[in-house]
Amino acid sequence: SYMPKGTVDFERRIEWYARNKWHKEVYSDPVMITVLAIKTRPKRLYRKKDIEGLVWRPHKPDGSNTLKAVEDALQNAGVIRNDIQVVHSKTLNLFTEKNGPPRVEVWLEKAPVAADTCVQIIRRRIEEGKLP
Repeated sequence: SYMPKGTVDFERRIEWYARNKWHKEVYSDPVMITVLAIKTRPKRLYRKKDIEGLVWRPHKPDGSNTLKAVEDALQNAGVIRNDIQVVHSKTLNLFTEKNGPPRVEVWLEKAPVAADTCVQIIRRRIEEGKLP
């Protein structure tokens, strides 16, 4: 199927970075992934009244497409065996801080054996303000 050049380039950059930074065994168990897709802030959001920190980005590419590209890149880089291992995911589309660089931040962790445990962890993180 057709994949836009920008998507291919993005996936290749994530794959290259993952290959060079990942020095552990390949995940073969179910995993949970959180992706922060942080793109350059548009000039219209540099006014004095605009906040300094990260700002929601309700624009394309959407979170599901970004997540899929990251999953494919992690699989191609040998971080995970197959993207079907991702049993829980969260993607946040954001604009940079006023002086921050664009970037992609990825957290990957082994999923608890029992799904109930996973649900409890997610609820606790939300209560602690660690997940929006």
